[in-house]
Amino acid sequence: VYTWNDYNGNGIEELDEFEVAAFQDQANYIKVWQTGNEYINTYNNQFLQTIQLRPANVWANKKGIKGVLARFSNTTTFKTVQKNTFTHNANAINPFYFKYEDSNLVSSNLAFINTLTYNHKSVFGIDFTVQVNKNKSLLYYGTDMGGYNMQQLVVRGNPCDFLSLKTDYAHSEKSNYSQFMSSRSYRIEMHHTTTEVDFHYKNKLFVQLSYLFFHKRNRLEFQKAIQHKVNLEVKYKMLKKGNLIADVAYINMNYNDVENTSLSYEMLDGLSVGHNMTWNVKYEANITDFLQLNLLYQGRYTQG
Repeated sequence: VYTWNDYNGNGIEELDEFEVAAFQDQANYIKVWQTGNEYINTYNNQFLQTIQLRPANVWANKKGIKGVLARFSNTTTFKTVQKNTFTHNANAINPFYFKYEDSNLVSSNLAFINTLTYNHKSVFGIDFTVQVNKNKSLLYYGTDMGGYNMQQLVVRGNPCDFLSLKTDYAHSEKSNYSQFMSSRSYRIEMHHTTTEVDFHYKNKLFVQLSYLFFHKRNRLEFQKAIQHKVNLEVKYKMLKKGNLIADVAYINMNYNDVENTSLSYEMLDGLSVGHNMTWNVKYEANITDFLQLNLLYQGRYTQG
């Protein structure tokens, strides 16, 4: 799961030099939690709610304003899990207490996502998604907090039976605060847009060509990163035999600070400044009706 980067060059594996591996071949480490001999009593709260609104179930054949509303649908999911040490306080059983600076809130995980859709199954459609994630955890060396907020607009269309188009724009912000490891504290604002063209032939051959532009900025300091990515993916379905999938991507990265830091690893997605390439080949073989064998080859090139 984790990779080690020797940021200070001393050859010692230090706690603040481990990152979640961006590529599978780098994941040579795992995190093992060790239980100490000090325990605290906590109250555990959990809340989960999903709400779906689909006017088409009632007004599918209506005209006028009801017919317009029938083209929309909305799905909302909210989940929170927390542990706290409140004793004589109603917040002990309140799953909606989100004052992360309060030391009585030992740990918290919040996830919210809402998607508003226009023309769910049609030649032309639009999706607008709002996502919020927040977390807090108490470790032996102090408190870690993180967050992720995103607003995304997706426009999709199917001009003909064998061709589909999709473009999206997203604005997001990813933040992290570590009480012990200051090098891991950042607040990254991100803008990205993606355009995809999908071609399929007789439900056997699928080809996707996509372009992605990514702009990142650390709002706590001055670091900026710009990414251009072109990706080609081909999938061939073999009836009753399996699937053959191959993709190749070219990524150009620009960054205005030194690379050998925890922040640069996050800003550059584990890649290097300049020209990068990744490629994958996967074969999914159907051995029997209930048994499948997957063979995967992955490779990449980074400049320098």
